[in-house]
Amino acid sequence: MKLINSLFVLSILNIHLLYVFAFESRFVIYNPIEIRNLFKTFVVYTHQKKQQYQYGSQDYSLWTKSNQNIHDSITFSKRRENKSVYLGWIPQYNEDIYNIYGSPLLRENIDIDKTTKSDLRRVAQCFVFLNIESQNTISIPYIIQNPIINSITVDLRILKEDILTLTEPNNINLDLSPLKQFDSGRWYLDFTF
Repeated sequence: MKLINSLFVLSILNIHLLYVFAFESRFVIYNPIEIRNLFKTFVVYTHQKKQQYQYGSQDYSLWTKSNQNIHDSITFSKRRENKSVYLGWIPQYNEDIYNIYGSPLLRENIDIDKTTKSDLRRVAQCFVFLNIESQNTISIPYIIQNPIINSITVDLRILKEDILTLTEPNNINLDLSPLKQFDSGRWYLDFTF
């Protein structure tokens, strides 16, 4: 099972890196089809991880919730299509942040060569869905942590600053209230306190 997971994670990385293109921002933009295709691989991965644990255990619940969040975000992207913006946050693409935090840590023990390790800098640690409410207001209904990343190693205040740099210079209001209903309000609390 470990070999299957390792190969599966590498295939997810390869799919993920196909969609990443270089630009100075710490975000990469996905179209609705790209985000759904990527998230379908995450659904399979989280389902495999869930099956490794006993029903009712904390780990089983964690992977079940992660799987459900990803399913919900796929449904959202189908409903909203091009009325939303789908961003992957790649903080380690910035040289200063990379020097402080290093590469993202994968969940699986995979022997990674130096080339792949440098590619990890371009793997999104989380995905932010921006819902376009009006000409001057956007909301964030979903923030999905990349399930193949062990944990978000970069300070989340940097994510908040990066999102604000997208909105504030353009005089766009950012509504975080939808995050109260998502993932037990975890992301809302992270952003407001």
